[in-house]
Amino acid sequence: MSHIKSLAETIAEFRETPLTEKKPRAKRVPRKRPEDDFHKQVAKLLSVVIAKPGVCSPQGVIWYSVETRAKRSLREGANNKARGCVKGCPDIDIYYAGFAYKIELKAIKGRLSDGQEELHIELARAKVPVLEARTLEAVAKVLDTWSIPHRRAVL
Repeated sequence: MSHIKSLAETIAEFRETPLTEKKPRAKRVPRKRPEDDFHKQVAKLLSVVIAKPGVCSPQGVIWYSVETRAKRSLREGANNKARGCVKGCPDIDIYYAGFAYKIELKAIKGRLSDGQEELHIELARAKVPVLEARTLEAVAKVLDTWSIPHRRAVL
């Protein structure tokens, strides 16, 4: 005679047997962004020697940084492109005496992307100076090169 399981036995058996084997998820390791750390240091430096971002100094200098990271989705990328956003914009914008100055921040081992190289060429054609900085000392030197008024900071 065949054994007929009760509904309770079937449910109990079902609960003991997983439907699918779950693989353990690998822990997501945050991507290191040494350029982000450097960018924060530069923002702190410029806040001390010029003024807070987006605030004009008594000498008439204003600076800020605009987030230009890559799109997060195709839809966002298409929307950005339709609004006139371009890739490769320098990290720091400085304005003084009616002129624009741009600083591209790079980690020690970082390199310019193709988009950055292309836009920097176009900015040079428009007579907008762009300089690259990889250290806080290099940022201070850029300010001196352009004669941007600032308080001296001990680096």
